[in-house]
Amino acid sequence: MAAMNESNSMEKPCIGKALKEACFYAALFIEKTLSTQFCETILIDRLQLTYSLDPSTETLSITTCLKTRAYQQALDINIKSWPGEYKSLEKSAIQRFGHWAQFWCEYEIFKIKQGYPYEADHRPGSLSLNEDHYHSEFIEHIESVDTPYQTLHHEVPVTLSDAIVLINLSTLVLHNQWYEILFNLDISRQGSHFVMTTTNDYPHLNKTKTIVSSARVQNWQESNNWLYFTPFFRNHHWQLCLPNNLNQRCLELELFDSTFHLEGNCNQSFEDRFSAHILDKSFVCEVLRLTVSGSSTQGTFFLFLAQKKLMRYLMNKHIKLAYTIIEQPWMIRFYETLEQGGYFPSSFRKIDHSDRHTYKGFWVIPNLCNELENTNFHSYKRRVVSRIKQMKEINYV
Repeated sequence: MAAMNESNSMEKPCIGKALKEACFYAALFIEKTLSTQFCETILIDRLQLTYSLDPSTETLSITTCLKTRAYQQALDINIKSWPGEYKSLEKSAIQRFGHWAQFWCEYEIFKIKQGYPYEADHRPGSLSLNEDHYHSEFIEHIESVDTPYQTLHHEVPVTLSDAIVLINLSTLVLHNQWYEILFNLDISRQGSHFVMTTTNDYPHLNKTKTIVSSARVQNWQESNNWLYFTPFFRNHHWQLCLPNNLNQRCLELELFDSTFHLEGNCNQSFEDRFSAHILDKSFVCEVLRLTVSGSSTQGTFFLFLAQKKLMRYLMNKHIKLAYTIIEQPWMIRFYETLEQGGYFPSSFRKIDHSDRHTYKGFWVIPNLCNELENTNFHSYKRRVVSRIKQMKEINYV
């Protein structure tokens, strides 16, 4: 009996994997014969029905919206414009993956891995916490790079463009459940990206670089596509939290004229006026989709080191101010310990039912770069842990 139970327990994961793969192959057939946009169509149509049933869901993140009663009701509504294949796959995907957005994410990961069949696991056996073992690059057009890169999310090297998409899907979407990214994967496939790497020592791989951190950098000419200015990040849920010395700090950047004076009364109006007052927008950018891979300890180290190396590149590009959206508590706690004004927040909110705040704000590149250059990982951790303890004491009182 014990042997039979062991066999059954081993079979169940295999059956589950096979059923998931059946969904993937059904999706490939739909993509080939009906539409390459069917994943987006199915999710958008269901969300639109959800919003019509309960307008309050329109300001929710997708991950929270999918848990609402209105969304469950929307699933029962027949969409006459859909071919039968859409309805059949949606039903199967929800059974196997929990909901459509999760299926979509895993399907995109599946497609990338299908293009690079497994041969042997080329991922590094260990990753050190030594700053000297990591290097960084700032690549203007990743879509033009043919050199293969290793990631921690697939056993074999892939093109740089596929590597960034795979990393974003595996970390930001699969792990952090930012399903909104699925609608804009092209941002991860092209354009300017920062990557931090370490080198594999497999002789037959010619020292292939393994990416442990990446980020997308967009200049002002691309501001129509900035995450910072999308409706979700500019609605009434965002509360201003500007520093008292905002005007002085802005003037010190030498991005504004001497008569600059700004007061905000709401998130959207502040951002519009703030951006409009910048004299030369070639000195500003947006940094988004900052990712780290690896274990929890490794991720903490990579997050510190990636910021340090990224600031150097932004300094070299003569960037003075970077627009950012940050939900990582360690980053915020560290910024609260800064002595040279390397960061200031503009607004914050709790995303739906999250227990922590997400902040919109700005990196003051020269100041943050200087402070990070004089900080090592040990002191970074010590400052963050001390700040967390201080916050707990304040909250207790």
